[in-house]
Amino acid sequence: SSHNFSRSWRSKLHVWCTCCSLMRHPLVRGRLRVLHTQLLVRSGHRTPLQALSPEAFWTATLPTREFLSRLDRAGNPRSGPRRRHGTTKTWGELTTRGADEAFAVGRRLSRWLHEREGAHTDEWSKAVTVHASHDRRARRTARAVISGLNLADVRILVDTSQAGSFHVQNSGHLLQTAHEDLLKDAEARQNAALELMEVLRIDQSELGDGHWTRLLDVVESSLHAGLLPQGSLSDTTWNAVFDAPCQLAGAVEVSSLPLLQMTLRVAVRAARSDMEERARIYVVPGFSLLCWARATGLSGASSWPSPASGVLLETLADQADNVFVRFWDPRDSWEFRPSWHTADGPV
Repeated sequence: SSHNFSRSWRSKLHVWCTCCSLMRHPLVRGRLRVLHTQLLVRSGHRTPLQALSPEAFWTATLPTREFLSRLDRAGNPRSGPRRRHGTTKTWGELTTRGADEAFAVGRRLSRWLHEREGAHTDEWSKAVTVHASHDRRARRTARAVISGLNLADVRILVDTSQAGSFHVQNSGHLLQTAHEDLLKDAEARQNAALELMEVLRIDQSELGDGHWTRLLDVVESSLHAGLLPQGSLSDTTWNAVFDAPCQLAGAVEVSSLPLLQMTLRVAVRAARSDMEERARIYVVPGFSLLCWARATGLSGASSWPSPASGVLLETLADQADNVFVRFWDPRDSWEFRPSWHTADGPV
């Protein structure tokens, strides 16, 4: 199905999510060429935002100092010795697995770009920009993605100047509204908290007031760290935790999503003029990515995005100068996650 976002370019820009070959779409005239590529990706797996037992386990999931130094040098091959890292924080930090996930995203994106028509190594290496939120987890995720691109001797900076546009506007008010609207699920959340206390063997104090944001934080971080094997939580608990952000995302207006406006503006610029930039990467918060996907009408966007998941957009033009934006899910189910932090390269 086709979606139009602005009357001023409704006749020229066609946006949709495809499940079949775009070449067979009735609107396409002749051969398609890629004008620009954008990738929106959520930060990789992290430790919980607040203290959670056992702390020694979570500390062991963090990268080593040597690994962090090499990660900080990614995209800046000519940089000199970096300052020594101080005491590493434990909570809300990118884990070693999270860095691996982000690196795998960069590798998949690199293969994708080089396989597209007209995507040559020299062109891509000079025209890739990376944007991220201000938080350290996002910046390090961006560095890991850059490492996966494997662009030797190329300087790529992580731009955080537009980080304010990555967040949903009035999100604080929305969270408060959600807390009030979801009071009817208070019993389900309470039961979820009790089940988490039993499975993870933690105290009530570690779950705070049982707000769904804390429950989501605990469940997601524990799940991806292997502390919650499949079937350890009931379906009722699972739904009580993961349905809340999805319900909230459904109430977000398009006007509150500057990230959506930003990505579409880039597509319009690529359609109207030749851009030196050929690819743009955004490392964004999970809730922003969920709202963005729902606003575009993407199928399957009703679920909470897992760490390092994302959406890839291609801006294309056919021989009649009709312009299209095509959405892709960049997952590669056949790829094994690398353990690049244990070897000498590629960082």
